[in-house]
Amino acid sequence: MKRNKIIVLIFAMFVICSSALFGQKSIPIFKPYPGSVHGFSAYFSFNLLEIKAVEGGQFKKAAGEYWDQNFLLDTVGSYDITVQEYFRNSLKELNAQLYFEDERNIYFSFIENNKYYWGRFLSKDHKSYRIHMVLEKPILKRLEFNSSEPIIYDDYLAKMPVPPIIRPISGSIAVTGKFSKFNILNMKYSSMGKRYEKSAGGAFWNYKFEFKKKGGKRDTSISIFEIKENFIQEVNANNGTIVHNLGYLLIFTIPGDDYDMWCRLSILQHGLYILNIVKEMKEDISPPVEIR
Repeated sequence: MKRNKIIVLIFAMFVICSSALFGQKSIPIFKPYPGSVHGFSAYFSFNLLEIKAVEGGQFKKAAGEYWDQNFLLDTVGSYDITVQEYFRNSLKELNAQLYFEDERNIYFSFIENNKYYWGRFLSKDHKSYRIHMVLEKPILKRLEFNSSEPIIYDDYLAKMPVPPIIRPISGSIAVTGKFSKFNILNMKYSSMGKRYEKSAGGAFWNYKFEFKKKGGKRDTSISIFEIKENFIQEVNANNGTIVHNLGYLLIFTIPGDDYDMWCRLSILQHGLYILNIVKEMKEDISPPVEIR
């Protein structure tokens, strides 16, 4: 009887935690494996999940609203079926389609309320398991170059001249910033199998931007992937050129009337990124140099 009360209490805690995590997202909540406790969780407004279709086959990339949940197991208890079997049965109740599966993973998708969900179940060890899930949807446009929206500065940071064309993502705050009438931005990048070095000189802006919650803590729900994708879409929409795109680094250039804007985007963490911006006048433009 006492043990049953404990399990009921654990499940109630799970429902409360899940409600706080999912909010009013209308996402199905999987009933946890008996005796499991809701552990680490993360939420992203937009992120990428790779789904492995068949053994040795291609991954499908699903992007959208993203949940990452970790569950801790009661190792003392003994149950009739394994965690993986329990979760597989839960997926069958949702009429889910199963993809690649091995002794630790189940990749799946299902439709609920005309919405497409993609996910991965991962049995990490005998003490925990993890669920990654994406509600597939288009990215929310958070960035507009040439916008008249003012740059928001942290309270202690002095305002600076606004750079032409390039803007930060809406909702992010400049927590550090420095402007120079002339400075040089040195960039190294790869293209078509070759290594190049480019030095762009001119008016120079160096910003660090952060998304913040009301209490002042960083808002990590804005993922690295979402930050990068917002810039990529806006560069393409403004006839820009993406010079380098690898990992957490994006280098691009956008033409102006008598100048080119060069920008190096360095994404440090979820909700935190750096912009190095240079306005290079046409008469000062120097071509990239191949590194041998």
